[in-house]
Amino acid sequence: MKKLFIAPALAAVLTSLVGVDAVARPNVPNPNGGPTSSSFGRFQAAVCVQGTSKAELDINNVRAMVLNGGDMWWDLDNARYEVPKVEDPNGVKKHSIFAGAVWIGGVDASTNQLHLAAQTFRQGAPPDAGFWPGPLDATGAPADASCAMFDFHAKIDGQVVQDFIDFARTAPRPIPEESIPLAIKNWPGKGNPFRSNISDMGVTLAPFDERETGFEDGVYDPRQGDFPKIKGDQAIWWVMNDAAGVKQPVSPIIGLELQVQAFAFKAADLRNSMTFYEQTLINRGSKNLKDTYLAQWVDPDLGNYLDDYVGCDVTRGLGYVFNGDEIDEGVFGYGATPPALGVDFFAGPRSDANDGLDNDRDGEIDEIETIIDCETGDQSFSTEAIIMSNFVYYNNNFSTINGNPQYDTDFYNYMQSKWMNGNTIYFGGTGIPLLPGVPNESYKFMFPGNTDPLGYGYHKPVPNATPGQSYTPPYTFAGGAHVPFEWSEDKPGPGQEANAPSDRRFLQSAGPFTLSPGQVLPLTIGVVWARSTSGGRNGSLRLLTVADDAAQSLFDNCFKLPKGPNAPDLSITELDQELIISIIPDKYTLNGREINTEQYVELDRTLQQVPNTDSANPIDPYYRFQGYVVYQLKHPNVTQADLGNPDLARVVQAENGSGQSDVRDDLTILTNREFNVDLGDYVSIPQIIGENTGIRHTLRVKRDMFAQGESRLSNFKAYYYMAIAYASNPLNDADKFNSFAQYRSGIDNIQTYTAYPHKVVAESGMQLNAFSGQELDVTRLFGVGNGGNTLELDTAQELEILAKNYKSELKYRGGNAPVAINVYDPKRVAKADFNLKLSSRLTFYVDSTSGISFDTEGNLQGLAVGDTLIAGPLPTRNTTPAFPTRLSFFDQIPGVARINRIVSTDAPLDDPRRLIVLDIEMLNDEFGGTFEAQLDSLIQTINPDDENDIRRPFIQYFTIPLSFSKAGGSVTGQTVTFGLNDLWKLTITPENQPSTVVYS
Repeated sequence: MKKLFIAPALAAVLTSLVGVDAVARPNVPNPNGGPTSSSFGRFQAAVCVQGTSKAELDINNVRAMVLNGGDMWWDLDNARYEVPKVEDPNGVKKHSIFAGAVWIGGVDASTNQLHLAAQTFRQGAPPDAGFWPGPLDATGAPADASCAMFDFHAKIDGQVVQDFIDFARTAPRPIPEESIPLAIKNWPGKGNPFRSNISDMGVTLAPFDERETGFEDGVYDPRQGDFPKIKGDQAIWWVMNDAAGVKQPVSPIIGLELQVQAFAFKAADLRNSMTFYEQTLINRGSKNLKDTYLAQWVDPDLGNYLDDYVGCDVTRGLGYVFNGDEIDEGVFGYGATPPALGVDFFAGPRSDANDGLDNDRDGEIDEIETIIDCETGDQSFSTEAIIMSNFVYYNNNFSTINGNPQYDTDFYNYMQSKWMNGNTIYFGGTGIPLLPGVPNESYKFMFPGNTDPLGYGYHKPVPNATPGQSYTPPYTFAGGAHVPFEWSEDKPGPGQEANAPSDRRFLQSAGPFTLSPGQVLPLTIGVVWARSTSGGRNGSLRLLTVADDAAQSLFDNCFKLPKGPNAPDLSITELDQELIISIIPDKYTLNGREINTEQYVELDRTLQQVPNTDSANPIDPYYRFQGYVVYQLKHPNVTQADLGNPDLARVVQAENGSGQSDVRDDLTILTNREFNVDLGDYVSIPQIIGENTGIRHTLRVKRDMFAQGESRLSNFKAYYYMAIAYASNPLNDADKFNSFAQYRSGIDNIQTYTAYPHKVVAESGMQLNAFSGQELDVTRLFGVGNGGNTLELDTAQELEILAKNYKSELKYRGGNAPVAINVYDPKRVAKADFNLKLSSRLTFYVDSTSGISFDTEGNLQGLAVGDTLIAGPLPTRNTTPAFPTRLSFFDQIPGVARINRIVSTDAPLDDPRRLIVLDIEMLNDEFGGTFEAQLDSLIQTINPDDENDIRRPFIQYFTIPLSFSKAGGSVTGQTVTFGLNDLWKLTITPENQPSTVVYS
């Protein structure tokens, strides 16, 4: 349905008739006429027809359509930026944007002819796409055949790429074609042998990585293990140019090639409602364009498009739309507390040298910036980045001042913060009349609110500025302000009524700069969306700034988003009115390392940037696995986003404990700093209150968490379950920065499991020889200790001891042994001998002084299975008779151990402090050998006013980690944690079958 311009009086009548179920529609050509091809004469014969390909980003809470004509977010008739994404094909889909496009325009330095590539709704005769499919050659000309062959979008999920990387590591070369996923084969990398139509093209196309193959030739060949290089959890790549057709408005070609990668992330926070667009513009033409502007045009229709306001945040480089009233009416409106949407201008062009402007608004004019490459870390130097330098809105009407643009000069004027007639945009009101007390000067940011306190909107080039010269605000007003007043659509100015909400369009641009032949321009934008649960439309607008800060953090950190640990797999055994849920760590690859859920460790680049104020306790920038939560779901359509709603999801309460279990350590309550829209500030919100009793891998479930009355599970009824894993960071000073999170839940491998309790005899007459929870007899072959349990020998054992006075192997009754062995799943108990051996675990950091290194594959060098480790001496006792504190050690000796297994090296290769985990067998365990010293401290409190007034003494217990070294070698280490006999190795020997070894 086309977006029509309707006269206001008629619109009011139609609104009253249809109940304001307003669906966005583009404007149609001006009834008074507009530019045509004959208006200026043809500047380029049509080589291509406009592209027809479409694709959708749909990995997260957004479903966003992209086209290949320079536009996106619509399907040429209707809005296609759906958020929240609706899976039900019959559900009502609400959209927040109608359309968007990239604009660029500049003036030929030799002829002063304006060159433009811009469009809105493909309007003109014939309909103009602004851009056409395909790259350009070195001369800036399109290949006749390239239009059709590039009339497609290359879409791929990050998981497909990662699975191929994992497979390719060990696959033979060349990799068979049938083993390569279709999306990998179709990726339009330079020289792709599976795309014969582009394999001989000499231009650089879609990005790819061949570093892991060990053979870098600049040609994309997935048979050699090359893979697409994408950002996010899903990406779409395509290429266009402005030289293959007749543009409307008619303009000479620039010779511009535009390569785009759109991408999005799955996340458990505001980033789940974001999309990103990395647009690379390459000038393959021959002309030098001065006073060039690069812009992002947006038609933001927030649900019901007739009641929108727009504005900008100058500090953040953000343009946004929010509702003009508290209710977004109609079936396609968002209702009460409507959302807000913003477009952030992350990266734009570089300024001309010595242009006299503070283009990046850092307080310095014309400075040279250091650029650090996200991928390589290499440094280079350049002029200032031009961030959002203009923000303009206009209406969906045919005003010759602020209506829909038609001529090339209309587009170019908007990009310069001018009205279409070339008049100045003034501060305040609607930007058209000059209000009292406002300078008769152009202002570049419409509706900035209070986000331009230094008056950058009035900033003009400073002649002969010294590089690095401080920026000085051009004006100072009452109270020391540098703008006349706070300006927004709600508050146009003193004595001004609020603007009437309507159908708005806005434009963010960066410029001016010179576009030279061969120049490459980046334009990276992010679309952020937020909807508050309180605070009305302004609550959503406040939350939008939080979302934008999170998006900016993503950009600043090379779009590297910690994903959290993969959820475990659940295996459910169905019994009579009972379910046995087994929690099985998922096995997957993270940053090139093969791990399982419980070995998860991931770097958060944001934490690396937090200032460290305590050198004795450096900030740990890693998240590590912390625990599981198993939920019962109300119905099978509940998603991870619903897990905080007790009406839809509840934590399982099993016979043997809660569905929430966590690592036994010093972390119990995990809190996140979250923005409270009512307070307008960040507050600490508890996310998990852990039991701190250790990880639980089985649950005996008899209770229906949603039952009314009788809570016992019913046979033959469907029950639904979901599990998540979560990680933690130990940083407890949440005030270091506002958005810090101790708790991070994983987002991958989230599944819904269905189970039906039933009597087991229904399964082909199966007979169970054990029952869930049954405690088994245990025979001790070697060792000492009772494990904290009450021991009771088997009666026959007692009689044998009395008769012989000695027995080396002791059999204990079930439930009264040094270890507790229970049957958790009677269906899966094999007839076999089970041999359990307990050993210890040692964790320590290594650095440049440890004598340990890693090869290029990340393998540990310097330590090996079978090596012997010897702990250093215990610290000297600290006794101070004159002072009320005494320290003393229990009787202990340094530990001696043999390495049984190297469990993990948990940090990326470039981390200077890597955590090593070893399974060790203590060789002097029975004599008290240890790798950490236990001590007690006798503390006597005193009266601070009288040191002779000694109060009540009390005892505290401490553990001190010991240093250790490798026997006969130069390797040294410092214990981080030591768990004595906390690791088990189980050998299972079924009848007439080979043995199986299981570690935990």
